[in-house]
Amino acid sequence: MRALRTLVPLLGALLLNTAGAAEGWQVEAGAGVEHADNDSSDWQQFDLALRSRFAPRSVAELTTRHTRRHGYDDQEIGAGLALPLGGDWSLAASATASPSHRVLARASGRVDLARAFEGGWVLSAGVGRSLFDGVGTGKSGSSSWRLSGERYVGDWRLMAGLVRTRLDGGQTDGGGLLQVDRYVGERGRVGVFYARGRELENVPELAGVVSTRVDTYGLLTIWPLSTDWALVGSIGRSRNSDRVLRTGPGAGGAAGADYRRDGIRLGVQHDF
Repeated sequence: MRALRTLVPLLGALLLNTAGAAEGWQVEAGAGVEHADNDSSDWQQFDLALRSRFAPRSVAELTTRHTRRHGYDDQEIGAGLALPLGGDWSLAASATASPSHRVLARASGRVDLARAFEGGWVLSAGVGRSLFDGVGTGKSGSSSWRLSGERYVGDWRLMAGLVRTRLDGGQTDGGGLLQVDRYVGERGRVGVFYARGRELENVPELAGVVSTRVDTYGLLTIWPLSTDWALVGSIGRSRNSDRVLRTGPGAGGAAGADYRRDGIRLGVQHDF
């Protein structure tokens, strides 16, 4: 699901579960599907990630993703790095690129900075940028700013954040994130989340880039199966509304009726 990629950035891997984790490698493979209630075809996704915990509180990541949306296949590659900046500060940066970019963003990037405080508090700020240039469409993009606060209490993590997104052309919109996680043992986690904001996507049948307000809620989990293996899963529902065509013929007009999208992703992690 699109929202999950912003809910769990690489910075989360640094702050949540790697502080006491042993150095080593991890590979994760997953597959997902999303079904819409407007009779459009299902979205499909296959993804693979390779991560290295090469030093305390330090993570490097390489990712690849194959998607099928609106009848078009896209590929995406990505990289990320998270590092400590002294005892209390942490920095994470990530970027993606899609060679085909028929539906996915041509390129995207984000940087997050976090500061830990006494009492289990963590405050973070981040900026991001996405660029779209689909086949047969005009060009568009978006910039985002995010502020969030986290509180760790025993086995619980509570997070709330504010997001501001500015679409190229001057439109600015607000959104937010809420998430509650419960840790199980040293590696397990179960969480619920709600996210609201505006997103861009290429829609080839409309020959343009569409801006959509998306409200998403769902459940995610990392469940250990053994000392080396874990099951990763997420399930969620998104309501897509206020769809506006940003580029292409009829730009500025409505881009279709509201609809709902339900999604699920299952994957496995292996540490070695």
